[in-house]
Parts: sequence; structure tokens; C-alpha cells
Amino acid sequence: MNNIFDFYDTVRKNKNHMLVYNTYFEIILQKFNYSSQNEFEKSVVTSTKYQQIIDEFETFFQKTFSVEELLPIINQKIYYPIQQKDLYKKVKNAKTFEPFIKEVIFLQQEYGITDNKKVQLKRVGRPKDSYNICFVACLIDFIKQEYQATKRVNKHIKINNLAQLKKELNSIDDSTEYKLTIKKLLDNIEERYFLDMEDSYKIAYKNIDKIIDFKFLILENQNYLIKQTNIDTNKISILMQNYFEYFIKHTFPFYFSINKKDNTSIFTENNFFLKNIDKFRMNFSINAMAANLDYCRYDLTNYKFKTNSIFYFISARERIEKQINEDINNGFYNVDNHIQLLKDFSRRYIENTIAQAKKIQIDVEWQFHLSAKNPIRQLLIEGMEASNNTIQTQQLREFLIDYKWL
Repeated sequence: MNNIFDFYDTVRKNKNHMLVYNTYFEIILQKFNYSSQNEFEKSVVTSTKYQQIIDEFETFFQKTFSVEELLPIINQKIYYPIQQKDLYKKVKNAKTFEPFIKEVIFLQQEYGITDNKKVQLKRVGRPKDSYNICFVACLIDFIKQEYQATKRVNKHIKINNLAQLKKELNSIDDSTEYKLTIKKLLDNIEERYFLDMEDSYKIAYKNIDKIIDFKFLILENQNYLIKQTNIDTNKISILMQNYFEYFIKHTFPFYFSINKKDNTSIFTENNFFLKNIDKFRMNFSINAMAANLDYCRYDLTNYKFKTNSIFYFISARERIEKQINEDINNGFYNVDNHIQLLKDFSRRYIENTIAQAKKIQIDVEWQFHLSAKNPIRQLLIEGMEASNNTIQTQQLREFLIDYKWL
């Protein structure tokens, strides 16, 4: 690494180096008061600062990090900030994932690092693992990919190209055309926003479908085989019901509720959903969510939606559009102010809401494995192990394996 500019060009062009570059190079530049890559590229670096950057990067390049030290670095690079206890779990999962380990080894070879992916820190008390930059760079990528497994990546559901919009608005001197330009923009964003909300609910709902399939395909259709074992179906039913209730309490306020008076208790108190799946579907299926969404968009006018649901977008849009139209009617073409209003609207009522939807997806997915699938699987295993190894038990085991419940 004799020439920092050669190295800089290398990591920009070589996709195998980009992981490490994205993780660390910007941090080094920030230490020398470069606010961006562009500023660094355009600046004239003195020989003294040049050497300082080289030395700093060399030192940083050889450094290893504990999980505590990793937390702020990783949280700069991922969409959802995570807690330290969760980071420990993700590190543990990554170390058992063979493709991850292969990528770490490959990067270490690329950079000529001979150290293992982790070293033991000699401290008082229990030794802790520390990780080199290749491991950490791959870990960031691993965490991002892990999120992709539980959510659909949002494709720019926000108001972007504001510079182009500003230029366009500045060129308009007709009030009707100005208003129409704003309306078309908001119409397009609204359509994409609510399609994204519908898709996000589909992802959250997928584990409910798994439980419903388990009820019909296994508990009912294979009831004869189950009765030949010691599987406790009552405990399984309680676990399933508990997940139904968890799902409702975590999705209803966000995806369905339109005012502060809505209460999830009317759905969860004295309602054993496993005995009335049709009723559950009528209220919470994907079709029910889509119908409620259309009702709120097209049938409710001038309605004050509550702020922590997906529908507050409608109220916020109406307020922004009304304010801009009033400005134009009064001959007040303050394009900069209107652009700022749209920018704030995008961040507060689109991007933040989408982030909340993704958090709900992750929560219900995590809870499904924690409190439903894994405990149910354990009850199935224990029940069959406590039974005679009959043909019926073997048939049930094979059936459960086919449907990925064992």
C-alpha cells in the first residue's frame, strides 16, 4: 500500500475490495475532515497529510475489533440500527454459515492478511473474540442479506430527483400547470407507497399461512397418525393461538387501524381463531387488508387518520397539497419552500413509515420462529420420541419432514 491513490482506485474498481472500502475507507477520510469521497478526490493532499492518511489506514487495516467496538461502525452501514446483544447473535450465526467463512478467507487472501478471522483478547475475566476488517466487512454484508430474507427491498418509494423537480417548477409560470405537476408527482408516489404497504403486509402474513396450513394439512388431515403418538396437540394449539394474537397486536394498529378508538382486544379476547379460521381471514387476510386500504383511500374524505398507521400518508398529503395550492392561488411561487415541504413529507410520512413496516416484518418473523415453529417442532419431536416406533410414527415423521416441520 505504497500509494494511497493507487489503492483508492483499486478498491473502487475491484468489487472484491469494495466490502472493505465501504466499511473503512470513508471512516479514515472523515478523521481528516473530508466530508465525502468527492471532496477527497478534488482536494490537493499535502505530503504530510498524505503520509498521515497512509499511516492511519495501515494502522486501521491491521486492527481487530471486539463486538462492542463493532457496534457503532456496523450501525453506520445498515438500514436498521441493532443492539449489542443482537449483534452477538448475528456474529454467532455468521460463523456457522459456510459461504460467509469462505468469503472472509478469500478477502484475507486478497489483502494478504494471514491472521485468523478472530483472535483471543487476553483480558481479565472471560476471553472475548476480536475480528479483523475482512470479517467485519463480510459481516455487514451478511446482516444486510439476512434482512433481505425477511423483507422485500424497497425500491425508492420516496420523492427523489428533487433538483430536477425544482428546475421544472421554476420554469412554470402557469398556476394550473404548477398544481398539476405537484399532483401528478404525489399521485405517482401514493400509488407506489400503498402498493409497497400491501406487499409488506403479504410478507408479514406469510407465517400465518404456514400455521393455517399446519392446522389443516397436519393436525386435521394427519389426525389418525398423530393419535398414535404422544404428541400434545393441546399445547401445540395454544402456541398457534398465541402467535395469532401476537400477529394481530403487532400488525393491526399499523396496517388496519384508522383512528385512536380502534382496539385490538375486540379481536383477541375470547376468540380462539383456530376454531374459526374463516372469521380470522375475513378480518386479517391479505384481501381484507387490501379492501380496507382501498376504502380508506377512495371512500373516506377529509378524515383525520391517526398518525401511527399507514393511512396518515393520506392526511399528510392533503395538507401539503392544500398548502402549496394556497400559495399558488395567492401568487406565491416559493419553489424552494415547496421543495422543502415535499422533502420533509417524503422523509416523515413515506420513508419512516416504510422503515416501520419492515421492522414489523422482522418482528413477526422472529416471533414466529421463537414462539411458534421451534416450540411446536420440539413438541412434535418429544411426542414421537416418547411413542413406540411404529409404522404410523414413521409415516408421520416423513410427512412432517416433507412439510419442513421437522
